[in-house]
This record gives sequence, C-alpha cells and structure tokens, in this order.
Amino acid sequence: NFSNIRLEVLENNSSGKIILNEAEVNSTNSNIGFAGYILLNASNSIEISNSQLLADGNQGRIGMGKSEELGETFSPQNVTITDSSSLSTTNSFVTDENLQDEPINAGDITIDANENILLSNDSRIRASTRRLGDAGNVSLNAGNNITLQNENIIEGNRNFIESSTSSQGDAGNVTLTA
Repeated sequence: NFSNIRLEVLENNSSGKIILNEAEVNSTNSNIGFAGYILLNASNSIEISNSQLLADGNQGRIGMGKSEELGETFSPQNVTITDSSSLSTTNSFVTDENLQDEPINAGDITIDANENILLSNDSRIRASTRRLGDAGNVSLNAGNNITLQNENIIEGNRNFIESSTSSQGDAGNVTLTA
C-alpha cells in the first residue's frame, strides 16, 4: 500500500538530535494508492536548514513529535526550520488521466514540540491541493512559543504557514497552539 520514511532518535537518549542540512526527503505516489509518511522524532531537537521535505500524492503526511495517529509517543524539546527550508504536502504528482475525476486528498503536516517551534529566514510549511481533492491540515503545537522570524524582510523573503487550494477542493485548517 504505502511506506514510511522514519528518522528517529530514541526517547531515552536525552541529547538526541536530528539535523537535516541541505537535504531532500521525498515520498511520492503518482497513482491512487497512499503516498508515504515522513516521520521525524528526537528527544532533544529537530533542526532543518536549507532542506526540503515533500509528501506528494494521496494523503502523504509529514509528522514531527508526538502523534497518536502516527504512533509517536514523545516529542522533541525544540523544532527549528530555517534558511529557505520547506515542508510540503500536495496531490500535484497524481497525474494519471484515468484518475482525473477521482478526488485525491493531500496529507496533513503535524509538528509537536515540548518547548518551542521556530520558522526563520524564508522557511515554509504548506499543505496544498492542485487537482480534485482537499488540501491537508497544518497543526503546530508547542509548550512555550511558536515564532516566525525573518532577518531579510526587506529583500522580500518571508516565512509562512498555509493550507491552500488552486483547484477543485477545500483548503485545510491551520492550527497553532502554544
């Protein structure tokens, strides 16, 4: 049916970190089957810099931290997404002409951190639909702060979190909880 990409540092490793720097992690499916999940979890921190995570296809998801639905039981202290990094779920890769009338939903993006979530320097979190089907939901939950910070705002760079549609379908919800 579908597969998962899982990067995890065990919960009992208190100094555990996942660092993605200039990395690309993709899970795609161009047919009606489910796209895979991209799951990241560490006890201390997840740091994503100048990297792209993409789940493209039928309900491909990106998850970081605690999630009953994705089977994760703990969260990192902090999640940092910086330097033009992008986390995206979409259904644009499903191009089979026989599926034009089939709704293919994009997946959700969930990030849970015990302390802080930081987006900086032109970083983006986006769930979108570009064909028949709904966009996914975006949910960020932090024990302390969720911060969108930009040092280059004069040059037109900006951070954003969105769920959008550019076709036939509904945008999802964006939920920020701190």
